Amino acid sequence: MNINMKKQPGICTAGVRRTLLLAAAAMMVWSVPALAAGWTKEGTRWQWYSVKGEPAVSTWKKWEDGTERWLDETGFMLTDSWVKQEGNYYYVDEDGVRLTNTWAELNPPEQVKGSGDLGVFQYYFGNTGKMADDRFIEKDGEQYYVGSDGKMQHGWLKEDVYYADENGVLVTGWQELDGPDGKEHQYYFGPNGKKTRASGEELYRVREINDTEYCFDENGILQTGWIDIGQKKDKSESTADWRYYDDDGAAASGRVIFNAADGTQTSYYFRKNGSGITGVFDSRLYYEGMLQQASAKTGYRVVSVPEKEQGKYVNYLVDTKGNVVKKEKVRSKNGVRYETDAGGRVRTVNGKPAEGKKYSLPTEPGRNET
Repeated sequence: MNINMKKQPGICTAGVRRTLLLAAAAMMVWSVPALAAGWTKEGTRWQWYSVKGEPAVSTWKKWEDGTERWLDETGFMLTDSWVKQEGNYYYVDEDGVRLTNTWAELNPPEQVKGSGDLGVFQYYFGNTGKMADDRFIEKDGEQYYVGSDGKMQHGWLKEDVYYADENGVLVTGWQELDGPDGKEHQYYFGPNGKKTRASGEELYRVREINDTEYCFDENGILQTGWIDIGQKKDKSESTADWRYYDDDGAAASGRVIFNAADGTQTSYYFRKNGSGITGVFDSRLYYEGMLQQASAKTGYRVVSVPEKEQGKYVNYLVDTKGNVVKKEKVRSKNGVRYETDAGGRVRTVNGKPAEGKKYSLPTEPGRNET
């Protein structure tokens, strides 16, 4: 027997009803709009929320203008405050904008609100906004230096090699400054701000400045008077090399008159570098710059100038003014006869050959003369 079961109109089975309910619920979920992420103002302060409604904390987030703002550990945007992130310091202004490529006069980051005022200092913030520390800064054609705490430095820096003025600018050129002895001295700083000074085994450093030579010691102090620039810390490496520098520190050049303590005057002749001439110059005889002269008592004098080869000398005849007597036969006031060649070298003394003999050694410069 066949029995036909037919569904009645308007009647819904339990399975169909369940399907319809699920579909309706899904449509309701799809119709709820997603929560927008971004900045939200809470009273007078700003926060940033994710699409899940979670506030951003201890991180940077972009503002509408593309600049980044810092949200602290409570989720609020900081303004006019220091920011410390991964050991680096930043600073945000009154709008929360991170400072970049600029100097700012601020209280130090370690100053806690409510504590005593530690004063204000200049800090520099680079391209990324990170506070610069322990390095040189070049800004607007000037050079500066910030210490390990980020503060702009003043005075002597980096083991007294650089000097920053009251504005923090590294000085260049000639400067009169207090030295290690507490007295003022002349120093010279190059274009990079580094002072000229002796280093290594040197005791003195010679530098040409504007076509004139000057001498500086290990501390960079400008030297004057007689200086043996050949001196080394290791005395066995020293080679005598005397130079003379005037009261302004410039290497003496040309003819210079020195006054001795007893009131007498002595003539010297120097090369451009301050070293004294040895030999005949302008028809006069010099030894290490000092003019060689005969006494008024004798009128003439044989000066035996040492040659580079040890034990050998060149004999010249000079008068009371230091002039070299050339190609003449003369007699001194005490009766000694001399004959010279065209260069002023002595050929004979009382008729006997003078070559190879040693007579009067040169008068050496008095290093205490000025």
